[in-house]
Amino acid sequence: MAGLSSLVLLLGRRTRALHDFLREQAALGTRPWATLWAEGHGDVRRSDAADSESSGQTGGRKPCSPADRRQATAG
Repeated sequence: MAGLSSLVLLLGRRTRALHDFLREQAALGTRPWATLWAEGHGDVRRSDAADSESSGQTGGRKPCSPADRRQATAG
């Protein structure tokens, strides 16, 4: 089980790095990254990274896109 926990933490760091990359590229106006940032992908990656980093668990609830996330959380 220790291997799984380590993997989840690595995924959290990787996801955080993707968020940071999107933020930096959006600030520069680089496409397609600026478009992805504007569509909310950065918010999703930040949230996913925080979940992984804080709990060490995925909880089986990681939609792939902002649209999936909105649909999953809609009433």
